This record gives sequence, C-alpha cells and structure tokens, in this order.
Amino acid sequence: MLKLIDYLPEMLRDIYEFQKICSAGDIELDSLRESLAETVGDNFVRSLSESGCTRWEKILKLTPKATDSMEDRRFRIHSALNRDIPYTMRGLDQQLFTICGADGYSADLDADNYSITVKVALTAKEQFEDVRKLLAQVLPANILAKVTLKYNQHATLGAFKHEQLSKFSHDQLRNEVLA
Repeated sequence: MLKLIDYLPEMLRDIYEFQKICSAGDIELDSLRESLAETVGDNFVRSLSESGCTRWEKILKLTPKATDSMEDRRFRIHSALNRDIPYTMRGLDQQLFTICGADGYSADLDADNYSITVKVALTAKEQFEDVRKLLAQVLPANILAKVTLKYNQHATLGAFKHEQLSKFSHDQLRNEVLA
C-alpha cells in the first residue's frame, strides 16, 4: 500500500520534516481505511462489525444475549430481515430450518384443533427463544403454538451402555446432547 511519502517528489522525500509529516498522515490514513472497510462491511449481514450489529439490533428491536457470539448476533439479524409470513407449512418449515438446521426441530400441525407443536432439538436449544418469537409473529392468531424442547428419550439413550450413562446426572441425560 502506498504511503504519503511516495506521492512526494524524490528531492523532498529525504527531508526530515516531510518524513515526519507523512508518517503522521499515514497513521490517520490507515485509521480512515479501517473505518471505510468496516463501513463497507456493515452493508452486508455476514460481515457486520460490532457497531454494525448494534445498529441493526436497535433498528430491528433485537436484544442480544450476553453469551451471543458475533455469528449468533449476525444470524439473529439475518433471520429478522428475512422473516416473511409463511402461508404454507412448507414456508414455515423453511424458516424453522433456517433457525434450527435440518435436524434441529420437528413441527406437527393439528389442523382440526388449530394448533401446532414445534419441538426444538437439544442441538439447537440456543434458538428456542427465537423459534418461539418466530411463531408468535408469523402464525395466524387462531392457531395455538406450543414450543418445547425435544429431550433425550429412551431410543436415543439406548445406544449407550449403562457404564457410559452412569457418568451423567439425570438432568444431563435428559437435557444435554450426548456424544
């Protein structure tokens, strides 16, 4: 990257005062370049900086969790910007897939009783609140939504030996992702 001294004629580059002036100017230019790069990056959700995330969260009325990484914050902003009202179960599935991932949820619609049950997998339990908010925003008012965690069940735990399971508490066996 060119420095300010490179723009001076050859005969002025060796003068001490011009070297110091250009050196001080280079520091300001570097700071300006960094700010410009951050500003350009803040135009895209995937490259939002801390200040960009804060700005979008304020606009979208999102509150970040203390444990959220920058990726979590960007993801939540992206989800909020892409939130459309799904008029089909397929549309709702696409939104849940975006939030929780392929195996991160199950959704069962009971059309006769005007209700839907969404179970969030333990692998996506950090998105539980986001799923609840999504359903509150996109479902028609006459559909009752129930959101729960998809806890470990006997079929899941049956793959492990008793010796392996004895290392965990009951709460961990029910609520933690076992590997």
